[in-house]
Amino acid sequence: IDEVHMLSTSAFNALLKTLEEPPEHVIFIMATTEVHKIPNTILSRCQRFDFRRIPLTQVTGRLSEICKADDVTAAEDALWMIARQGEGSLRDAQSLLDQVITFSNKEITLDKVIEVLGLTDRRLLVETIEALVERSTDRVVDIVVRVFKAGYDPRVFSQDLLEQLKNLLMVKVSGKRYNEVVDLPQVEIDQLKKIADTLTAEDIHLLFDMALKGAEDLPRAQDPRIVLEMMLLRMSAAPRIQNLL
Repeated sequence: IDEVHMLSTSAFNALLKTLEEPPEHVIFIMATTEVHKIPNTILSRCQRFDFRRIPLTQVTGRLSEICKADDVTAAEDALWMIARQGEGSLRDAQSLLDQVITFSNKEITLDKVIEVLGLTDRRLLVETIEALVERSTDRVVDIVVRVFKAGYDPRVFSQDLLEQLKNLLMVKVSGKRYNEVVDLPQVEIDQLKKIADTLTAEDIHLLFDMALKGAEDLPRAQDPRIVLEMMLLRMSAAPRIQNLL
């Protein structure tokens, strides 16, 4: 019974009797994304299994196996990008992989994944953070031009930037345990670690707060492009924060 929480109270009451005395040849499997809506009388008579998102490294590994079996050449960073868009679902990631294979002539590159799925280039995100860390207004202006020339949605770009700043902070504060708290390819983790070593945690907090304020303003803006431009320019002109302790 898929999305079983949609059953009415009367339906649950009718089902309860069958669950208490089930036929030997019948096994009920009930699936839901909102388990808190299931009556306790039903839950107490079931075995409960909680399914969680699959780590990106495992999804990427599975996609790599599929590509090898189908004689498809695929770059690791391209497969990781596909896995990330699957948001922990192997089924969704495989569907996206099929789309990319259809348009890539069995040679999957990061640029092709970005083009087919309409995603933000992760390399551009890292360049943006580097420019903000350097407080380089000239580089930020160049990045703004590239963002809109590539046709990226300002809301999507701001959310991706916000997530990457969060990852930067986690790499900074987690010490040697960053692989446990950040689900990213090792190449990208190494890039963030190199940037984090030049910053204080307080400085990253400031950039994150400014990006969060901009992301909250974007949905209400008549022209999201202007808001994104001003957000990045403010961040590039923000004072550096140092820990004096």
